Amino acid sequence: MVFTAHFINCNWRLQKRVISFVHIPHPRRGVKITDCIFKCLKECGIENKVFMISVDNASSNDVAIRILKDIFFQEIKG
Repeated sequence: MVFTAHFINCNWRLQKRVISFVHIPHPRRGVKITDCIFKCLKECGIENKVFMISVDNASSNDVAIRILKDIFFQEIKG
């Protein structure tokens, strides 16, 4: 799995960076994917700056995004 970040810098220029490559062994379940995504976000210090996450159409990704959404909402409610 590859994590990329797209952001606007202080000069209002679009920046794109590969922030991590992660191997997720089979079977790739939603919880494992969630753990990898959230760990990457935490390591980069951007877990509170996420606007959008884009994934392919695998059903395990649907589960991962649902779990991440719950995590983000819990952190907002604090």
